[in-house]
This record gives sequence, C-alpha cells and structure tokens, in this order.
Amino acid sequence: MQASGISWRTWGTIIISFLFFAVLLLALKNVISLDDGIRHFAMAKFMAEHGLAANTGWNVFLYHGAMADLPVDPWFLYDVLLIPLTRLSPAVALKIISLIEILLISGIFLLLLRRLRTPKSAEPWYVLALFFGDFHFTHRLLLGRPFPLFTALTLAAILLIWQKKWIVLALLLLLSALLSHLFLFPLAVSLVGVVWLLLFQERRDAARSLFACAFGVGLGILLHPHSSGYIAYLTSIFPQIPFARGLSLGSELQYGIFGDAKSVITALGLIGVFLSIYWFQKKKIWKTDAERKLLFLLILFSGTGAAYVLWQRAIDLLWPVALLALASLHGLDPKLPTKAREKLLPKGIVQPRMPTLVLTIFFLCEAALITSYLWSRDASRSLAYYDSLKELPSGSRVLNVDWDIFPALLITRQDLLYATGMDPTFTYLTDARASRLLHILWFDAAKEDPPVLDAEAWLASLLERIPADYLVLQRRRHRRFIHELAHLEELTPVSTEGAVAIFEIGDRK
Repeated sequence: MQASGISWRTWGTIIISFLFFAVLLLALKNVISLDDGIRHFAMAKFMAEHGLAANTGWNVFLYHGAMADLPVDPWFLYDVLLIPLTRLSPAVALKIISLIEILLISGIFLLLLRRLRTPKSAEPWYVLALFFGDFHFTHRLLLGRPFPLFTALTLAAILLIWQKKWIVLALLLLLSALLSHLFLFPLAVSLVGVVWLLLFQERRDAARSLFACAFGVGLGILLHPHSSGYIAYLTSIFPQIPFARGLSLGSELQYGIFGDAKSVITALGLIGVFLSIYWFQKKKIWKTDAERKLLFLLILFSGTGAAYVLWQRAIDLLWPVALLALASLHGLDPKLPTKAREKLLPKGIVQPRMPTLVLTIFFLCEAALITSYLWSRDASRSLAYYDSLKELPSGSRVLNVDWDIFPALLITRQDLLYATGMDPTFTYLTDARASRLLHILWFDAAKEDPPVLDAEAWLASLLERIPADYLVLQRRRHRRFIHELAHLEELTPVSTEGAVAIFEIGDRK
C-alpha cells in the first residue's frame, strides 16, 4: 500500500524518527547547546523588543573586535524568522527549530531518493541512515542552529538543478543570501551544477544556471538591509575564519577526518565498492540521465569530502550527499548490495537477513548513544548558572575572556556590551596582541598549579588593549588562574558561584 508513490513503510520510518527526536528534545529540561542557537535567539528577542530597525548589526552587543566596527548582521533574515518564537523560552524555541529543520531535510531528502529511483524497499533504510548513521551529523541537527536549514536548502538546490528550474533556483539563492552568509553552500552546489552541465555540452542550461546564481545571490545581497557591511564581511572577514587554525576555534572548524570519522569512511568504502562493480559490468557509463546524476553526486562527494578533511562542519553536507551517492548507485542496479556481498564475503557466511539485523542494531545503538549523550549533560547546560551576570549595571563593558560562552552571557544580559563573541578570529583581525593574550589562557601556562602565567602582568597588558568595567572568566576552565586573579588589588570579586567568575575592575596603579 502506497501514498503518493511513497510506501507506508517509508512514511512510518520518517514519522517514528521525528517522534523519537521530538520526545527526546522536549523531555530534556535545558537547551541542547550553549552556542550559536542561543545567540540567534537573543538577537531575535532584541528585535522583538526594540524593532527591526534596532538591528544595526552585532555591534549593538559588542564593543571590541571586527564585528564591533562593522555594522552588519550576516544572519539577518534568519534572526528575523525567529522573532515569533521569542515568546517561548530559549530551550523550547530552539528545540522547535530543530524539529522544523529535521522535517525539511527529511522531505527534500526523500524527494531526491525518488528522483534517483532508489528501490522503495530500501528508502526507509536510507532515511534511518540519514538520521542515525553519523553521530556528529545527528547531534548537529539538534542544536537549533541555522546550519541544518542550509543543509535543506543545499539539498533543494540539487533537486532544482536536476529539474532545471532556474527561476526557482534563483529565488532559493536570493532567500539564502538574505537568511545568512551560509548561502555560500547552496551557491557552491549550484556552481558545481554549471560545470556538470558543461561536461555534457548543455551550454544553454549551464548559462541559465549561472545567471540564476548571479541574479539570485546578487539581488539578495543588494536587498540585505546592511548591504555594504555584508559585502565587506563576505570579502574581508568571513574568508579568513576557516583558516585561523591557531585561535582555539570551536570543534566544528577542526580537522574532521582525524576525529570520529568511521561513518564517513564506511560510506566512502561502500561507494567505492558499488561504483567498481557497476563500472566493471557496464564498461561505459555516464550515458543515461541516472548515470549523469550519479556523476554530479560523486563530484559533490569529492568536494565535501575534501572539505571534511579540513573542517568537521562539512559533515552537514557530506553525510547526506554520501547517502545520495549510494542511493544513486542502488537505483542504477538494485542488486548491487547482493553482488557486493557475494564478491567480498565467503559463501554462506552472511545470511540474507543478516544485513537487516546488523543495520537495525547499529541504528538502535546510535539512537541510544545520542540519547545518553544529551541526557548525561542536560544539567550542565542550565542558563541559570549565568544568573550572577544580572548583578552588573546596564551598559557596562564586559571583558569576557572566553568567546565561546558569549551566547549564554548574551541571553542573560542583552543590555551589556561584550568584548568578544561568536568567533576568536574577530578579535584577532582587529588586535592580534589582544587576541594572543586571550588565547594564552587556553594553554597549560595558566592551568599549572600555581599558574606559570603572571596574572598581574597579563591583566595589565590585556586592559591596555581592551578597557573594561568587568572581567568574566569561565570557572571550570580557569579555576586555578581565577584564584590568582582574586589576589589582585584592582579586581573586586562580584560573584562567588555560578558558571562564571566576575570581577569588577577598579583603577589601576
């Protein structure tokens, strides 16, 4: 029995997966992560209270660094779309965002499977692999951030290229450019589409696709309310962020392939085996429309795979593209899995139902792993740990040493001005000396007992670069160094508990 050409088994798989995520997320008390999702929610809340015109850029919250000097919100439309959710708590709002993004990704992914003519009996397994095949991909889906939305938009761009709907592609890129600077991902895929069309001598469609890219992105940037600042950000700041390796960037910008990459390596191996068998039996390929789609996906897989070697963030696109490449080969020859099993394994060692059993156990284990991971850390993600910040006077300049806890500080107090936030590159681009002084606390010099780093000299040098009224440090990360700072005459402790240590900065001798 089927509905709209999609089996009830596939529908059931999507519904059960969605319910699993919904129950898991809503059962957790706190936010899933203390990072970017909260920051975007805070900006949306600011606009809900003060109006859209009040959003002149992230300089409304920062007084130091590149984003303090540049009037632009690179996530403008995305932040605007969150405004209706600001009536809810950050924890609930971000979980709703994650569930919406999961629905978008699953819907577009299923449409792509249908275009690839993947066997209907295999569709549920590809859906399960999408959501439970790679821990990092699944975890990032649940953070309430804009990245999964752009995974959906990028997959939609692939679909539109195959359908040759250039006007809709232009509109999608226009919307993407207004939503966030992450439009570069669907744009990159669209440009791959131009090259792909040229490979098969489809010059007219290649020209139309290229025009759609230029028109959509160009008009989106021009319509952005901070257009000039947006262009400056895209050309001078954003390109430097992924390559600032020495600045203690977040884990998503670290090398991906040298971490937990077993799922990616497995997918790479399966694609290689399936492609080898298919190529050997066909001898000549790339002739049919289905084979051309496969080539398109292999090009994307190569590109996203190379990006994943450098940046773990690429898993957002690499994982669905890898599964689509497998599904494409499966659609070209539904018996490929059986042929691969017969060629690679001794006869009789694998029973027909064994792959189903192995996959079921694997996906259940991955679901249990993500559940355990989120549950065990739920208490540590309470925003109440930052309530001590509420004691500070409005408009104070806060020198927050740890850039990565900026979202939690911001959602607690939006009426303060912060020295760092969003990315350490922004501090480095404006003041390399100040950046090094902040970065040095991540090294063992400040973690020794007693710390090798001289607290008084460090503070004096830092305040010369970044004047401030209050100094804020994460307790868990700098416990020993905080003890040293507490003995300095110019610092007066404001809080003795919570996630952060707060010192009022007095006049320095």
